[in-house]
Amino acid sequence: GTAAPHLRVRVVGAGHCDAESPSDNLCPTLCGQGDPSTSYLFRRYAVSFLGCVLTGDPAYAPYVGGTGLDTDIAMNRVADLSRLAA
Repeated sequence: GTAAPHLRVRVVGAGHCDAESPSDNLCPTLCGQGDPSTSYLFRRYAVSFLGCVLTGDPAYAPYVGGTGLDTDIAMNRVADLSRLAA
């Protein structure tokens, strides 16, 4: 395995291409439709996790196991949270 920290979330209602920003017409045609309005969640968690790991900046903590993540789970924006042991 990899060293801690670990964070894995699934963006509810998103498709494979929704992580692309901007996307193109080819990806949804080949991979299926999702919900492009969820793209901000991919950015939120990617930036927060990398910012937390690379800089240790506590401003990112709410989305890396904190209240922001809890709120997104409660609002059914993200699901399948897995906290893996180191």
